[in-house]
Amino acid sequence: MGLSSTGALVTQGLARTGSRGEWKMGTAADFTFVAGGRRLTPGQAGFAFVEARVSSADALVELELVFADSASGLRVTRHYTCVQESAAIEAWSVFEAGASGDGLTLGDIGIWRLAVPVTSIDWVNGLQATDEEGGRFTIRHRALEAGGEFAIGSSGRASERFVPVAWFQGAHGTFFGGLRWSGAWKLSVTGPAASGLATIHLTLGDTETTVRRGTAVEGPHGFFGVTGPAPADVTRALQAYIRQGVRRGRLFEAPVTYNTWFAYGTRIDERVVRREMEKAARMGVELFTVDAGWYAGGGGVWDFSSGLGDWRADPERFPSGLRALSDRAHELGMQFGLWIEPERVDLATVDAEGLAGERMLATAGGRFDPSAANGEAQTAQICLGDAEARAWVLEALVRLIDEARPDYLKWDNNFWINCDRASHGHGAKDGNFAHVKGLYAILGELRRRYPALVIENCSGGGNRLDLGILEFTDSAWMDDVTAPSAHVRHNLQGLGRIFPPAYLLSFVIDAEAESIHDPGSRSLGFRSRMTGMLGLTLRSSDLGDEELAEMGKEIAAAKEVRAAVPVAAELLLTDQARADGASDLDAVELLSMTTGAAAVFAYAQAGVDAYRVRLAGLDAGLRYRLSTLAGQPLGEATGADLMDAGVEIVNTSDSGSSILLVTPAGPAQAVGAAVRR
Repeated sequence: MGLSSTGALVTQGLARTGSRGEWKMGTAADFTFVAGGRRLTPGQAGFAFVEARVSSADALVELELVFADSASGLRVTRHYTCVQESAAIEAWSVFEAGASGDGLTLGDIGIWRLAVPVTSIDWVNGLQATDEEGGRFTIRHRALEAGGEFAIGSSGRASERFVPVAWFQGAHGTFFGGLRWSGAWKLSVTGPAASGLATIHLTLGDTETTVRRGTAVEGPHGFFGVTGPAPADVTRALQAYIRQGVRRGRLFEAPVTYNTWFAYGTRIDERVVRREMEKAARMGVELFTVDAGWYAGGGGVWDFSSGLGDWRADPERFPSGLRALSDRAHELGMQFGLWIEPERVDLATVDAEGLAGERMLATAGGRFDPSAANGEAQTAQICLGDAEARAWVLEALVRLIDEARPDYLKWDNNFWINCDRASHGHGAKDGNFAHVKGLYAILGELRRRYPALVIENCSGGGNRLDLGILEFTDSAWMDDVTAPSAHVRHNLQGLGRIFPPAYLLSFVIDAEAESIHDPGSRSLGFRSRMTGMLGLTLRSSDLGDEELAEMGKEIAAAKEVRAAVPVAAELLLTDQARADGASDLDAVELLSMTTGAAAVFAYAQAGVDAYRVRLAGLDAGLRYRLSTLAGQPLGEATGADLMDAGVEIVNTSDSGSSILLVTPAGPAQAVGAAVRR
C-alpha cells in the first residue's frame, strides 16, 4: 500500500507465495466516496494522511491508515487485515464525524477499487436470475472488452440476482474479490484500457447514510486476493478465507436433517411430529426440524403467514409445548430445530399486547407492501434499523429459545423492502444499510448468548447467500425448488465454487418425476444431495420398513463420506450440471482442506457406459489409494496421474451415480497411470 504521485491511496502490488510473479497494479485510488456532496479520495485535496498503525494478534495482522478531511473534520480509518492460511486481504472503512461535520451525508461509498491486469470475469448468478441471464446459481464467464463497462449487483438482498463474489483471469493467475454484506452492492468493471489494466470498483451502490458526532459508521468489509489460474485454485482460496478469515475456525457440522415442510406444510401437530421423529431416528437422522406452522394461524396448508409474529406454540395442536418436542428429539439421539421468520409479521398481530408495534414496521413510500394498499396487505417487514424493533425481536427470540431449547434455528426471510420511514433513525436511502446492520447485531448477540446454537440462513431460498451472513449462520437453504436431482446438483455445483459444500442444504422429497419408491431414483436423490448438507422431508406413513431401511443406508453413506473427507471444498470436474437434466455427465470432487483425502461423485445418464474424469487439487507428489464407498480396493495412482490421465468409471449403477474415495497413501511410487472403476 502507498500514496501515488498524486497523493491518492493505492494498492501498489499483490503477490503470493509460489506465484509466477507480482501483480503490478495501476494507480486507481483504493477507496473513494462522496461526503456532503464532495468527492473525497484519501490522500488528496485536503483529505490528508494522518498516521499508520499496525497490530497483530494470534494469526491476524492488521494495518490501519487514518485520514482527516480539513473542510468537514471527517476522520476515516481504513482497515486492512490478513489472516494466516488465507489468501485474501480484508478491507473496510470506519467514518467518524468531526466537530464541524455532524450530520454529514455519505454516498457512493467505496469498499475497494483496484486497477488490475485482467482479461475476463467469472461470477455466480443469484436466486432470481432470469433465463436470459443464465438462470439461478449458474457459473457465468465474460471476456472484458477494451474500453467497455460491465456491472453486477443488488438493490435489495445480496444474492437476489448475483452472488457478491467475482474472479478475474490475468497473466499471473486469478484475481478474486467480493464483500461480506447481505444487502445492496455494486461491482463495476471498466476496461481494460490500453495499458492492459481493468479498473474494478466495489461499492454500496445507491446507498446513502449519515455520520454523526459520537457514533462511528463502519462500512461493510470487502476482500480481495490473488491465486492460481485453475478454478480449483479459486475455490480453495475462497474456502480458506471463509474458514480462517470469516468463520475464525468455527466448522460446519452439516447434520443429516429431517424437515416437516415439503411433506406437511403447516398441517402439523404434536402427534405427527412425534411419529416422524421416531421414524427419522430409525433412519439415522441427526437433526429434526419443525418448520412453519407450529404457532396459531389459519388458512391453507401452505399458508405460513397467518399468525406470524405471535411466537407461541398453538395450544390446540401442541398442547405439551415445544420444549416437550425438543426433549423427545434429544431422547432419540437427535438435535431439535425450529423454523422462525423474525423479520416479518402478520398485520393482524400488530399492536397486540406484547407483540410488534406498528411504528416498528418498514414502509416504502408509506406502504408496507409497494404492490398493495396498506388496507389490503397481509404482512409487513420489521425494520431492524429501528432500535425499538431490534430490541423487541431479540427479546422475543431469547424468550422462545429459553422456552423451547432448540439446538437449531431455521431463520427465514420471505419479504423485503428498503425501508424509508423517517422515524427509524435512518434516512430515505439507507434503510437497506440500517436493516442489515441490525440483522447482524441480533445474530451476533444470539451467537454470544448461545454459542452452540446453529442457525440456518434461509431467505425464500438463497436471496441472502453471502460471506457476511456466513459469519453468523451455519447452514443455508439454497432454493425452494428442491427437485429434480439435476436442478439440485446444478445449484450445489454453482454455489460450491464459492461456499463450503457443508453450508449448502437441500432436501430429498418424493417428486413426481423422481419417485422415492423407485430404488434408482431414490439413490440418485440422496447421492445428488449428499455432497452438501443432506436433508429429507417425507411422510413416513407412505413408506414401508424396507424403504426406510434403504434410506437409512443412504444416510449412513452420507455420514461415511463426511467422515472420510472432513472440511471439504467442492471442485467441479466437468461442466456444471444443467438444471433441466440434459447433461450426459457431471462430476464433482470433495477435497478435504485438512487431510487431503477426496471423494468423487459422478452422475451419468443412461447409455453412458464408461467415462473418464480428471481429478483436481491433489498433491502431485503423493500416491493415492482408491476404493469404493463399500471399501472395495481399486488400486493406487499418483496425484499427478489422477489429475492428468484421470480415472475411468464404469457406469453400473441403476441410479447412474458413482462414489469413489481417494485417500493419501504416502510418497509417489511407480504406480499405474490410470485406474478403472
